[in-house]
Amino acid sequence: MPPLAIHFQNVSKGYGASQVLREINLDIASGEFFGLVGMNGAGKTTLIKCLLDFCALDSGTIEIFEVSHRLTESRKLLSFLPERFMPPYYLTGMDFLKYILKLQALPYDQAKSEKMLQALDLAPSALSRPVRSYSKGMTQKIGLAACFLASKELYVLDEPMSGLDPKAHALLKSCLQELR
Repeated sequence: MPPLAIHFQNVSKGYGASQVLREINLDIASGEFFGLVGMNGAGKTTLIKCLLDFCALDSGTIEIFEVSHRLTESRKLLSFLPERFMPPYYLTGMDFLKYILKLQALPYDQAKSEKMLQALDLAPSALSRPVRSYSKGMTQKIGLAACFLASKELYVLDEPMSGLDPKAHALLKSCLQELR
């Protein structure tokens, strides 16, 4: 069995009197695709927030590649795209990708970036435009491109299909298969 990318053990989280997560036990192997499906308010985003240490657990433990989720080191191998992703409005697409890659101590590669954009059906000309002029779908695609260009072991994507048309849905699935 491949090593575990994520391990949840007896994870519980509530907000006030509302218990959102109750003793969640879940293992996700490295290289595995895993999707959280549920009704609005079921706790999917809360589970992701707990994984990324954006909120404190009421009880339980979470490990990312066998390192406590509480340690910054545990998140070095993952790339995250939030549900309501919004890049800094004053940047162009290229500046945004350069910024994200610089944060990861990775060089910007124009050809690789354009190839990724093409794989997600975003015209390379979008790189020269300010992200504030992007549609919801274009914004989602530049966010996905930034995640994938960071070349991590684990991708945590909250509502990755949001704003994407049917063609882009299929292309995203293909990108994920290739990254696997």
